[in-house]
Amino acid sequence: MDYKKLMLDRIERRKKQWLVDFERVKRYILVDKIGGEANRLWVEEQIKGLAFGVDVCCGDMLMGENSVGIDKGWRMIGPCYYISGDSMIDWDDNSLDYVVTNYIECFEYPFKALREWHRCLKPGGVLAFSSANADNYDTDLGPLINPHRVTIYTKRTIVNYLTKAKFVNIYVEDGEEQSMRVKCNKSTSPV
Repeated sequence: MDYKKLMLDRIERRKKQWLVDFERVKRYILVDKIGGEANRLWVEEQIKGLAFGVDVCCGDMLMGENSVGIDKGWRMIGPCYYISGDSMIDWDDNSLDYVVTNYIECFEYPFKALREWHRCLKPGGVLAFSSANADNYDTDLGPLINPHRVTIYTKRTIVNYLTKAKFVNIYVEDGEEQSMRVKCNKSTSPV
């Protein structure tokens, strides 16, 4: 059995699949199917210059030049882990410079995810994300049409969760469309 040939064939199949995935993402962009770009750019600006972090629920659009993607249910392009972002067993305590996400709403237990991200961040590490803002919806909760999103938050709820998870320097602003943008840090002083 020629193992080299088998391995090379497998790599070629994977390369073809990645090319298909790249083309799919390009088509989405060209027909404006992927929204929220202003929010993604804002999030990326918050982590500019930081050494290493993770993009939780990254899907196809990995944020950050030095990011590793985490997503449990998507074929991703780039370096990635197929795990849930609220159970990051591959990362030690105080090991990440940043955590970013555009889908905090997809976690059934958001406080669990926030505590996990806090655990993994280095002291002073950055958590930055954009999220749908429930304050901007009357009765039409459009973001919940996406089956991966299980809840929607107000600014007040997000600040409360972040405070209870021991984040500091919490900053929340309105984002594009009906969203909010959030940035905070893990405290540099012992808890």
